[in-house]
Amino acid sequence: MNNYYTIDIIVLLFTLFGCGENDNSVLTQPEMEESETVAFNRWVYGEMNHHYLWRTDLPDSVNCDYSLTETEFFKNLLSEKDRFSYMTTNSSWSAHERYQDIGFQYQIYRDQCEREAMQILYIQDEDAYASSGLKRGDFVALSSKSGNKIKLHRIEVTDGFFNKSDGDDITIYLSDFGKYKSTVQTYKIFEADESRIGYVCYLEYGEKNDIAKVLCYFYENNITDLILDLRYNPGGYVSTCKYLCNCIIPETGYNKVFQRCSYNEILASENILATGSPYTFDLYESPQNSTSQLLGHGLYPLKLNRLFVITSKNTASASEATIICLRPFIEVVIIGESTMGKGVGSYTLSNPKYRRAIQPITMRYFNANNETTPDNGLDPNYYIPDGYSTSKSQLGNIDEPLLYQGLSMINPSVYPPIPNSRSGLHNLENTLIPIGEPSYVIEFYNKHYNENN
Repeated sequence: MNNYYTIDIIVLLFTLFGCGENDNSVLTQPEMEESETVAFNRWVYGEMNHHYLWRTDLPDSVNCDYSLTETEFFKNLLSEKDRFSYMTTNSSWSAHERYQDIGFQYQIYRDQCEREAMQILYIQDEDAYASSGLKRGDFVALSSKSGNKIKLHRIEVTDGFFNKSDGDDITIYLSDFGKYKSTVQTYKIFEADESRIGYVCYLEYGEKNDIAKVLCYFYENNITDLILDLRYNPGGYVSTCKYLCNCIIPETGYNKVFQRCSYNEILASENILATGSPYTFDLYESPQNSTSQLLGHGLYPLKLNRLFVITSKNTASASEATIICLRPFIEVVIIGESTMGKGVGSYTLSNPKYRRAIQPITMRYFNANNETTPDNGLDPNYYIPDGYSTSKSQLGNIDEPLLYQGLSMINPSVYPPIPNSRSGLHNLENTLIPIGEPSYVIEFYNKHYNENN
């Protein structure tokens, strides 16, 4: 996923300015002076040559064309192995600004007549949609927009074709949406015989507050099993990933390796001088000696022996690290789709003289058993696709197919296994074509691009 495309459901109007034969006005923004461009590109090369994980794949510096645009120059430096490095640019800022928050996350599909509609993946602003009757899995399309108000109409899918449903349009006021969005979509506990099964749908590894509250609730209620739903989680902070894992592992994992990171030979040499090792290590903490207390979040030791994780093809980065870094200590069962395959990490490199920054891949992470996330992703133990043909019951409801599969694997006597033909997959041909990335993926990357400028 080297490129991310903005899905904009609001119609953008572009005004075309013409000029007469005698009009010599300049209509474009001036580019940086060549000397500034060259200086920036030389700085980029120097930083990449020092920090880039695949620095040996860089072209020779004497063969580089430093007069190229900043974006072209940076792209020419990237290794064929690299799917994730990026440069923050003005186009990223404008893409971030164009993204329209409409209170739910969605995937756009195109039917056989080239018409497009959005399928709702989950609704974050439940209050704003309380009276609309909209729910996860519904298809909608934009009817109109006027100022702060948009109108959506419902769409029915029949044999691979979209048709407008009968009924009034749904009117939504964008100002109704709260500015704060929890990184936790929903959580609950299912009681079944002697089992107390915790379930949480976690959307992003942001600050610890949201997930800490959930872990505290699970700890106080003595859950015996946990289903961690990461199907809509593209990643986030490694520190929050470690905190979550640290609350899950049994005592045998305390003070053991959470994550080991490897670097290029230059950074490895610097690490040897600083610590005696070419690698950096992060260790699990024991709850009694937790430095997390200093950050306002104590550890809530669930001490589990197994974990069930729900995934999709957009489960990435810190979400995949959760699986990999827990595997040496507990059984991890994956339900859903193969993950993205991002076993590498990065940090921002910037210079106050330049308005652009770069985010090159700088390290690969490994767990205590020297395992990493493969580039083709982590395969599920039980495959259930996340496309439109899978029924989208409310997240956290017992009839949601991926959740039910986890419940069935934990306690089959209470939650009898369902044959594949009845596991939530409709008998439909794949007649709808997904367009672009889901909105939550675009929002996640646009936000991070913007933060680095």
